[in-house]
Amino acid sequence: MYKPLFFEFPQDAGTYQDIVNNVMIGPAIKTSVNARSLSDATTDYYFPAGTWCSLSFMKSGIFQPLSQASFTSSCSMGAICRMGPEIRRQPLMSINSWQT
Repeated sequence: MYKPLFFEFPQDAGTYQDIVNNVMIGPAIKTSVNARSLSDATTDYYFPAGTWCSLSFMKSGIFQPLSQASFTSSCSMGAICRMGPEIRRQPLMSINSWQT
């Protein structure tokens, strides 16, 4: 279920700004669109206090606290995970691992 960021962080005034680009999926995953328009070179995203990390980079062990981040439109922000809640992930599989 998609919901605005302020549903998870009601006391944080920053979460009430730009609710289109600040969306949560459940209690732990924040996702956003890459840009407001195709001509935008960057898009700003708000992150409440805490530690957040990219779901695509979780396997590498890079965790960085963020308060506000700016991503280029060529960089896919994808989904950002909030540290704390448990997120179960399926093991990575190569296409060659399928057997019939």
